[in-house]
Amino acid sequence: MRQCFQKNTVRVMRQTEKGEEMMKKITKMLVLALALVVSFSVGAGSTAQAAKKAKKTTVTSVVVTDKYTGETFKYSKNKVNITLGAEGKAYLSASVKLKNAKAKYLKPTSSYQKVSYSSSNSSIAKVSKSGIITASKSKTGKATITVTSKKNTKKKAKLVVKVVKGKVTSVKLDKKEATVEEGQQITLKATVKTTKKAKAKKTVIWTSSDETIATVNNKGVVTALKAGTVTITARAKYNEKAKDTCKVTVTAKPAPVPTTFTKTIVPTNGAEATATVVFNTTDVSVVTADIVKFAGLAKKEEVTAEINGNPRKVVVKDGKVTVDGKELTNVKSITVTAKIKASEIGPALVFAPASVASVTVDGVEFTGITDTKVNIAGKTYDYKVNADGSITVTGTDDPTNTLAAIKCVTVK
Repeated sequence: MRQCFQKNTVRVMRQTEKGEEMMKKITKMLVLALALVVSFSVGAGSTAQAAKKAKKTTVTSVVVTDKYTGETFKYSKNKVNITLGAEGKAYLSASVKLKNAKAKYLKPTSSYQKVSYSSSNSSIAKVSKSGIITASKSKTGKATITVTSKKNTKKKAKLVVKVVKGKVTSVKLDKKEATVEEGQQITLKATVKTTKKAKAKKTVIWTSSDETIATVNNKGVVTALKAGTVTITARAKYNEKAKDTCKVTVTAKPAPVPTTFTKTIVPTNGAEATATVVFNTTDVSVVTADIVKFAGLAKKEEVTAEINGNPRKVVVKDGKVTVDGKELTNVKSITVTAKIKASEIGPALVFAPASVASVTVDGVEFTGITDTKVNIAGKTYDYKVNADGSITVTGTDDPTNTLAAIKCVTVK
């Protein structure tokens, strides 16, 4: 019995030892898992916070400009930004500068671009919700206009408005209508009138109703750009009711008068050129007659020809044309080439213009041939063949360089 008790005691002790080892392993696993969870949570939180911080849009400043001139106002306590006469008006435009801003936040309609306007002394100069400053009718003095971001009221811009006695009453131009040629300029003069002893500034703003037709600078210089009609307006800078207009008609610049070139193609005595005649007819009788004329000009009984796409020897004798010993028949296309004297180039052009599509001499192609006109390298000229065999051509393009390829002539 004693032995049995000892065995049971040993078994229990072994089981207890195993249980303790198991508990130690489980505890280590739990600690490791907890560490991983904490680490992941901290890392994820840091990443989320960093992303959130990176994406945060903040207001950095507010910028105020003159709506019409684009002038940016910079605040200084002792500096006057705008001087208005009685009941004068100034139009402000505000933009809010942002950091880490999405494109949509930069649009004027974005809540980030919303601002509020306020005046330190509305009895001197009041300002509307849209940024229109209106000077007092009777009081003079200074007022500070503050423009505040609605997203961050700590960000604001200021400018100083001074209201002085009197005001601009009218602006008159020296012309009601004017005409100017495209590319030219005219200067309009504006006369500004004020009330007696007025201290209001006489600055004039110039505008064009269509700057694609004509522009105008701040000195009244109108530059005509293209044909059309525009209205040039001159108005007092801070009194939009004091203004005048001039109707400006821009006329098109007249087309330049083309220079006419007259050149004479003078053949070199005894020289020859290679002439190729392309016929535009399939009438055998006409082609036969013209080959006879061409061969006569070349003073040859045998010429080279390409008939219906095939090279052939053409013999011209006693007014008859034979091809490979047979009479010419069934013409679909025909081109004839032969050496001709330089003095025969002119006659080669006019011998049968109705049946000839082109005449090429030393690589220079003459097309569109009529009794009085010819096309040389894509340019059309009037021409005539003179008694001495020379050719006079007249046109708006100088053909000298083109005709220089014909080695057996001189262009004068």
